[in-house]
Amino acid sequence: MFKKKYLLLELEPFEAEFYHLPNFVPYFEKDQKKLEKEGFNWEASVEAMKALISEDYSDEYKPYKSFIRKWDFYKKLTENINNKNWQDAQKNASQILSIDLLDPSVYLNLGIIARNQGEMVKSEQAYKKGLELVEYKAPFFAGLAKTYEDVGNFDDAMYYWFEVFEWSSISEEVTNVQILSDIFCQSIEALLRLKVFDKTMVNKDQNSFIELSKSSASAKAIYEQELPEMLTAHNLEELNSTAEFVPGENFQRMMRRSFTCNYNNLKKLNKLGVKLVHYKYTELAVKVFERVYELSHFSENKVVA
Repeated sequence: MFKKKYLLLELEPFEAEFYHLPNFVPYFEKDQKKLEKEGFNWEASVEAMKALISEDYSDEYKPYKSFIRKWDFYKKLTENINNKNWQDAQKNASQILSIDLLDPSVYLNLGIIARNQGEMVKSEQAYKKGLELVEYKAPFFAGLAKTYEDVGNFDDAMYYWFEVFEWSSISEEVTNVQILSDIFCQSIEALLRLKVFDKTMVNKDQNSFIELSKSSASAKAIYEQELPEMLTAHNLEELNSTAEFVPGENFQRMMRRSFTCNYNNLKKLNKLGVKLVHYKYTELAVKVFERVYELSHFSENKVVA
């Protein structure tokens, strides 16, 4: 039971899940004015956790106790990643996992560490392990996309960027996630490739990008300045010829899902069918155009009636 000297603050669902915490964390009531003026501070919350546990420990505080033990390692991990001290960062991640084997944030960071050391299989494994632990999957999808992009596997890379954009369109929490916009800062090339992949998505992709980047001044600057310059500097046909995109299994999954999602949208299905013909996916293209015919026939009958 929280005493009157503490406030109970609600975390964003992503943050709680990401750090393996409950949905609420303690804060000293005496820090309320500072909280209102400067915003939430993890260090202050950790101090409140420590005080709370020392005064009245109960089993419901176990996640706080675990988080306190991990806190110094989190800070060292962040510092070492920022300074590109990958081996030290790896040690910090292992230290956190020795306390909490199911901490999703560690697997996201392990993916980043492995990718920057050229260990792409380990990077992929770390991101996929993180995906098993969370409902909020966008940062892990983005990490996988970047890993596949780095090894030239553009089929999988574009599939996972597509997953990120699809996820962002149904989630209001994306704009609050710094880590995701930071990943996007590194991935202008992936965004350009996605535009080549489907030129009709240009406006949608730009909107998704700025929504994902609202919490990051640097990402917003890239969107407002560098991205338009890159789009004007590159001829789309020339970019398409250098993208080395070979449709594969994930492309087929994406197209099948697009068919299902747009089953009653005549205009979108027609564009999808043209795309499938272009990439020589004849069997699915036939199904799409059969549906286009059905919808066209239905529309004609409806008008006549």
